[in-house]
Amino acid sequence: MKKKYHRQEMEAVENSYAYANNIVMQNAICGYETYFKNAGHMNFTDLPLISPLLADLLGTGSVDAGECIDTMNGIILRFYDCYLKNEGEFSVEESY
Repeated sequence: MKKKYHRQEMEAVENSYAYANNIVMQNAICGYETYFKNAGHMNFTDLPLISPLLADLLGTGSVDAGECIDTMNGIILRFYDCYLKNEGEFSVEESY
């Protein structure tokens, strides 16, 4: 999935047109970007855990659904702990 969107980001830069991800990252005071290998759009919801067949129809990747959700939730929790509770430091891997 990252390859498709990464290509779109690069084409936007080369052709000087607006691409939402690029605009957000260029204008954010602080921003982070990562991607999940072999994940599809619906892997970032709980639908693959509740209805795998429907989730597959709507767009999942081959990543383990539970592992993807757990990893994403852990990243978000660490971000909130750092920036809302001032606990610890936050970092994110390039990919998971």
